[in-house]
Amino acid sequence: MTTHKKDDAPGTAPGWWMAPGPALCPYCEQPHHVEAMFYCSGCDAIVCAVCVVVRIDSDPRCPVCHGTSGEL
Repeated sequence: MTTHKKDDAPGTAPGWWMAPGPALCPYCEQPHHVEAMFYCSGCDAIVCAVCVVVRIDSDPRCPVCHGTSGEL
C-alpha cells in the first residue's frame, strides 16, 4: 500500500508540467518542460501549449507556419 503525505495529495500541488522548466518557448519566451511542448509539423520547431495552433483538420503548427499556410 502506498502512503501519501498531505503535500502530494491530488489537487494540492501543481504537476511538474505546470512548473517552469529548463526550455524556453521561442515565441513567448516562457520557461516550459520539453516533455510538455509540441513540435510544429511545418518546421519541426518546439512550441509551448500556449503558442501552438491546433486545428481539427491539421497537425500542430507554430505561429509562423500557421500564418504562412493560408489557413484562417
